[in-house]
Amino acid sequence: MIYTVTLNPAIDKTLKIDDFKVDQVNRVKDYREDAGGKGINVTKMIHKLKGDSIAVMITGGDIGHRLTSLLDDENISYKAIKTPGQTRINIKVVDHNNHTFTDINEKGPIVDSKTLETLDAYLINHLSEKDILVLAGSLPQGVPKDIYKHWCELGKEKGAKVILDADRDVLELGIKGLPWIIKPNQNELEMYFGKKFDNDQDMILKAHELVDMGIYAVVISQGEKGCLVVCKDGTAKIDALKLKVVSTVGAGDSMVAGIAFGIDEVMKNNETLDFARFMDIMRLGVASSSASIEEEGTHMGSLTRVNELYQEITVNIMENMTK
Repeated sequence: MIYTVTLNPAIDKTLKIDDFKVDQVNRVKDYREDAGGKGINVTKMIHKLKGDSIAVMITGGDIGHRLTSLLDDENISYKAIKTPGQTRINIKVVDHNNHTFTDINEKGPIVDSKTLETLDAYLINHLSEKDILVLAGSLPQGVPKDIYKHWCELGKEKGAKVILDADRDVLELGIKGLPWIIKPNQNELEMYFGKKFDNDQDMILKAHELVDMGIYAVVISQGEKGCLVVCKDGTAKIDALKLKVVSTVGAGDSMVAGIAFGIDEVMKNNETLDFARFMDIMRLGVASSSASIEEEGTHMGSLTRVNELYQEITVNIMENMTK
């Protein structure tokens, strides 16, 4: 089973506004509402891939109830842990005329220790060998910054593989728990190391420091430039496909979903996960991400489109620099 954790979920309200302008009245051309939050997005994409995933999340108030209703409408499996306060609403302004995507995100509720203890107990009771745990997204108020580190260590203790997608202090502390895979973007990796990277080679060398710590793979997303994959057995560059971008919301989450789904299939079939097999999984991750950027809001790409794009993706093997 693939478990995703979303501590600060949201209803993502996407507003389509032509020629959006600051300090002026803007008319909404169209809008949609989706259950959002990085872990939830991962579970939604896994559902599209016909995989098994449960979205473990903290919800509160009437908005939290609306969020679970949206998941029910999509037949998404979830475990909602109630907390006082209201789940947040995030506004996504999409302006296709100017090719801009503006996010306005609320903070979300203050999460108390009792709620965290309930979620922690759920993971302790359900995680086991051959499970995958995806830890993704920001932390709400009241949650200690080292919570992902704790769950990385719990995952290892239970024999589960942990995928971490976070930023800033949460990423830094999470890495100390030695997750199996991390998926920073280039900016997040630069912030972690405290330096700007002028080229891919510099990033690869620094990523190897993380691999040497015991992390299986560092997947560095680079937006329209594609992604870099650095692991002990090899290094590769996967270029982004030339597609019409409708919305970038959930693109990184879809990549994580493709990776988690692929690894889950390997474990279910008792396959060997060598470098070549992992590159096949990365192609699926990039195809999932590519299919989702063609969709509005946090509506994930279809399995049919993922399979079409998978055939177009090329993995470029690079010299595996370690010094």
